[in-house]
Amino acid sequence: MISKVLRKAADGIRGSEKPTTVPGFWRPIDTAVIARELNLEAMAAERGQSDIPPSNASTPDAIEQQILHRIESEWTWQGAELINNLRAYAQRLIGYSVESEFSRLEVQAKDTLAKLREADHRAEAELGPLRERFMALRNEPHDFKKKHRLTRVARVHARRWTTFGFLFVLIAFESMANGLFFAKGSEFGLVGGVGTAIIISFINVAFCFVLGLWPIRWINRRNPAVKLFGLAVMLAGMAGAVALHSFAAHYRDAMAAVGEDRALSAALVTWQAIPWKLADLNSYYLFGMGLFFTFLSVYKGATFDDPYPGYGPMSRRHEEARQDYSGRHAELFDELAYIKDETVKVLDEGILKNSALSPTSGEHPCATRRAGADVSRLRDCR
Repeated sequence: MISKVLRKAADGIRGSEKPTTVPGFWRPIDTAVIARELNLEAMAAERGQSDIPPSNASTPDAIEQQILHRIESEWTWQGAELINNLRAYAQRLIGYSVESEFSRLEVQAKDTLAKLREADHRAEAELGPLRERFMALRNEPHDFKKKHRLTRVARVHARRWTTFGFLFVLIAFESMANGLFFAKGSEFGLVGGVGTAIIISFINVAFCFVLGLWPIRWINRRNPAVKLFGLAVMLAGMAGAVALHSFAAHYRDAMAAVGEDRALSAALVTWQAIPWKLADLNSYYLFGMGLFFTFLSVYKGATFDDPYPGYGPMSRRHEEARQDYSGRHAELFDELAYIKDETVKVLDEGILKNSALSPTSGEHPCATRRAGADVSRLRDCR
């Protein structure tokens, strides 16, 4: 009686939980747990004293049948678990077999070939006109250099558009400076002087820039007639710029002497009579500053493009055609490289999976094929 109580207490402390089952592994058979659950030790001692079952018994008795039933139930559970696992792996293999994976890779290869053909047609349509334009302009620099006896490359000046910003600064600065000189004779003071100076400065800067951009650069032409014409226009333009600033200085003197209303007629008289003589020292400053801005504008115009007229625009046309063609060419080939890399990645993954799923111990034929092989030879792997 005491032994039974102690045994139950020990079972309560140990617990009667069955061994845990790890997914994918069989549950171990714990005979000690089964013996405790069926109380085999006590029953064996009791039945042994009573000589049960008899030694000549030919069939298991109730206790022995209970033990057999328990062992058979464990066997049944293990067998069912094995069959379930085998069925699960069979379903996985059916859904992901070597043949199905190869079919997927074959579809991927055909899709890649379709993309490559489509890119080829698009490249022909887009690159064709660009290539024709580039080929048409490719020999133009050589012919131009040969015709005009040039041996150097065109001088492409960087930041050409900043020149217009510099000219705007010249106009603004000259207008403010001239406005201070004209403010003395203007009835509106500084505001009126700046308004007059803006007009004179704009005419001066724009005219001198155009003078440097074309007539002065014409002097570099090989044709003697064009060279002489450019020289004549340059001399006439420079004389006109000097005359403009001389008249502006006389106009300032006239504004201070007779007022703004009669300054124009008075300035014409003094300018025609004695153009080099001015009444005020500030008028000489005005004349000198105007010439300084004139030379700056002429210099910016002369250096705005290649010194030889026509060479700069021709060179830029050729370079733009080359960049358009090569840039679009590079974009299309980058797209083709991306398609190729993605396809190679998919094929490599499929080859590794197929080699793992191969039913034989040897490698799958596709596993030995080099990564990135021609997708048209993929049929050889079947």
